[in-house]
Amino acid sequence: MEVQFYDEIEFETFAIEVPRDVVVYSFIVQKSLMCLDLSACEYTLPQKSVFTEEQCRKLMEPRRQILYRYHLDLPQNLESSLRAVIPNADDQEQYEAFHLGVMFVCDSLYTRDLASCVINPIMSARNKMDKLRRYLNVMKLLNFNQCRRTAMLLFDHLILALYPYCLDSNLVVEFAITFRFCSWLFYRESAILVGYVLHHAMKIRYNICQVSETGMDHINGCIVFRTPGNIGTLLLYGNVLRFQQEVYLEVLGRCLQRRMIRRIVRKNIPDRRLFLMLQLLYYFTFNNQYWYGLLYIWRSIPDPCLSKSEIRLLFGNVISSRRLHTMIECYKFYIVEETDEMDDEVPRPLQHLCRVAVRSALIRNFQLPYGVSELGMPHLIRDYLNLES
Repeated sequence: MEVQFYDEIEFETFAIEVPRDVVVYSFIVQKSLMCLDLSACEYTLPQKSVFTEEQCRKLMEPRRQILYRYHLDLPQNLESSLRAVIPNADDQEQYEAFHLGVMFVCDSLYTRDLASCVINPIMSARNKMDKLRRYLNVMKLLNFNQCRRTAMLLFDHLILALYPYCLDSNLVVEFAITFRFCSWLFYRESAILVGYVLHHAMKIRYNICQVSETGMDHINGCIVFRTPGNIGTLLLYGNVLRFQQEVYLEVLGRCLQRRMIRRIVRKNIPDRRLFLMLQLLYYFTFNNQYWYGLLYIWRSIPDPCLSKSEIRLLFGNVISSRRLHTMIECYKFYIVEETDEMDDEVPRPLQHLCRVAVRSALIRNFQLPYGVSELGMPHLIRDYLNLES
């Protein structure tokens, strides 16, 4: 049986570094070339890409003489039957070889550089909101939000075209969804802009924080990605802390030794208490200058305060005694605002438990934060329900 040359071709993945390589690596030889008239908005099919055969030969022949020569001799339309190569996401090697078949070009290759060309006309226009409204559908069609870095850049700049004068809640929410507001929460710290977006989402009764790209809730996400300034606003608008201890076990495992993590897990401690102590350790390790994020969290949950004995039992052999003492003191004064000794588990005051119960009822009925003002309570109690004191 005669073996065809293309049965022995090794298909490999490669990385495109410059736009020119799109033409070089995905060419299909044509008998005649058709020029592309950009002024007339004339578009061409992928198989009619403009290139010169001589240029391709000069670029490819030194490295792949045999493959290039056989590819030119392929029967007509045979190239469409060649299998496509799907790059392996786990493969970290970079290949210089090229493959035949269908090739996918990441949109971010173009949108990353075009983003600045979109920002400047919108921000310099007299009526920024109208221009943004017109551009928004085009940017969605061109997948400007596919690359996270580009989406964050566009959100950072274009939100200023809306804030604080835009009263169209549908436009604000559509903009926030398009440019990945839920991811932006983890990379930018701005309680004012977060509140602005959540306010308009609440007006049209849309739960904009229902989905997270990271798999964790937004409160824990702001702690892990170190944007604690957004936590108070998220809680104000009814977002709830999820008790996911695996989140902190994973991130703490990167900075602590494995045996220390095993030592923590083996302790006979209820899951909810374990979560709160892991959260405290992570916060103390990475965000110890901004305790207000954890302060708002403890104002929103009914759990009894952590005692010194609990913290020492779990972390006594994990961190130094000096750091352990500092963490306990910070927790006592800055987070739960207790002045008495905390040798044993300290229950929360009845006033605090009432606050948590009222907030839970308002959250279930989508009434935070504006439902608090409709209860007819004094100003001090309203602030207390809104976690401000």
